[in-house]
Amino acid sequence: NGAAVLLGSSQFGSTIDNVTIKNASVAGNRRVAAIAGYFAGTITNCTVESVDLSARFDYSANSYDNGDKAGSIIAYANGAVTIENCSATTMFIEGYRDMGGIAGCLNSSCVVTNNSVEDIMFLVDSSCNYKGYTTYTQHNVGAIAGRGFTADATNYVGKVIIYSDYGTIVNNAEDLN
Repeated sequence: NGAAVLLGSSQFGSTIDNVTIKNASVAGNRRVAAIAGYFAGTITNCTVESVDLSARFDYSANSYDNGDKAGSIIAYANGAVTIENCSATTMFIEGYRDMGGIAGCLNSSCVVTNNSVEDIMFLVDSSCNYKGYTTYTQHNVGAIAGRGFTADATNYVGKVIIYSDYGTIVNNAEDLN
């Protein structure tokens, strides 16, 4: 269900605490992260540094899919998730949609507080654009989370840049969540 350095998939209230991941790369078709790809539970006090993440398209049954859900800490929240006191620095995150510095895709029962992102570069790959998006906001790319997150003042956002196939989209963290 997910691809990650530490844990591809976990459900039903898992706990991850005090993990550091440095100098790694992870590639998959969806749910790509450094800590956990597909997750439900609590993640605290984790650090991700100098990691490259790539969520790539699939082509099957004569159509494209995936290339989505990539984040430094988790890619996809499967249920209630708490992410606290984590950091992501010097990251490269590539995909089509649902990408974030901390999480790719969250849901309404997630708590994301006291985290920080710094020096994050996103590449929106819309080379096949199977959903027909025309703006980066449709691709759901955010400094903290790509989708399902409301800005929270306890999270710190430093330098974040979003590129697309067409050039720089955002070069200012204030424009992001």
